[in-house]
Amino acid sequence: MADSYALVLTGEVLPGFAPDAVWPQLAAHFRMEPQKLTELLARAPRIVKQSDDLGKLQNMQAGIAQAGAKAEICTPDIRPQLYVLVDGTPRGPVPYALVEQRVKQGLWAASISVVDVGATEWKPFREPDAAAPQPQPTPELTPAASANKWAPPAAPLVGSGNALTGTGDWNELPAGEAIHAGFWRRWAAYMLDSLVMMVPGMILGLLPIIGPIVGNWLYFALMESSSWQATLGKRAMGIKVVDAQGGRIGFGRATGRFFGKIVSALIFCIGYMMAGWTGRKQSLHDMMAGAFVVFNAVQPAQPLPAQRPPMPWYGWVLNLLPLSLAPIGILAAIALPAYQDYTVRAKLYEVVASAEPVKAEVASQGCQARSHAPSNPWVEKVEIGPDDSGSCTIVLTLGQARDIPAPVRGGEIEWTRKEGGGWACSSSLPQRYLPAQCRH
Repeated sequence: MADSYALVLTGEVLPGFAPDAVWPQLAAHFRMEPQKLTELLARAPRIVKQSDDLGKLQNMQAGIAQAGAKAEICTPDIRPQLYVLVDGTPRGPVPYALVEQRVKQGLWAASISVVDVGATEWKPFREPDAAAPQPQPTPELTPAASANKWAPPAAPLVGSGNALTGTGDWNELPAGEAIHAGFWRRWAAYMLDSLVMMVPGMILGLLPIIGPIVGNWLYFALMESSSWQATLGKRAMGIKVVDAQGGRIGFGRATGRFFGKIVSALIFCIGYMMAGWTGRKQSLHDMMAGAFVVFNAVQPAQPLPAQRPPMPWYGWVLNLLPLSLAPIGILAAIALPAYQDYTVRAKLYEVVASAEPVKAEVASQGCQARSHAPSNPWVEKVEIGPDDSGSCTIVLTLGQARDIPAPVRGGEIEWTRKEGGGWACSSSLPQRYLPAQCRH
């Protein structure tokens, strides 16, 4: 990338900043351990980023300056990059133009020792004037002696673990309570999104299965891949969805993240709950999509926030809403069936009571086999006549109408006249629906 712009960290502090405060802040900006930053500064000035995107490098330069450190942007140069021997220590790599500029400014001698990246032989940047007196180099500054101790590395000086590489991109977001949003804040956002989608969901429900799936997919995928990087619920909670570098994800990745929720749900929702205990608060579908849910203060190539924002009050309300609904649901699960049994039993009391006029008719006209007109809307027919033992019976048969509960639909209630003139009630209907006088 010799023909691209190069961002060079000079290792110098801007006026008005204290080094003791600058370097920890710069380490946080680079998302690297302080020890790694010390190793990086030991080779400064050096290139920390190359790119064809000048605006991106200018933003990174502004972020470094905000921490109090100095960085320079060098224009594209086809000449080879160099390592420079400064105070007996190899520095770099740096652009050829930067060495040339510092020599012109008198900051470095024209004969300063350099070596091309990838080479091993040190040489003066410019051959000194033979007429000018030459100082005797000290042993520690002798290029040959230094070459025996050190050779230009083929790989970046700092590894790609938790630090910034020499010419690579920013590394993945580190773990941190002030960076990643946890389970309860994400759950509150999901509850709010569910409320937002309630009315559209009713309309989309006109297309069974397909309508709700497509509607939710477009809502989540389009909004999380937009410039907002968040749904309405996430925006209200101050969080957003990002990639490993804290940047915006595309629609394809947002789509994969949405359908990955199916897997998170299928394993008894453990995939969702993983956001509560994983290091970077990722649920299973986040891991599948390579995405993270972070606070809005997290920005690419900017210092990471050090303080976790508090949960909004309405977030706690949304979290407590399901907990408060659970006891209500339990009570409803108990009370509703009991109430339904009560209403059926009350109707059957009326059915049983409708046999009283028929009993009076039997007492006056005798027990002759015949039908009687029903006086209750639940009763389909009333039959009078002697049974096999010769006792007089009145059989009430319930109808098949839809307004009659299924457990009693088509059932019978039978009255049998006793020898003393009284009547005994019996029925094949479930006992819980029958009046006490008709239960076995």
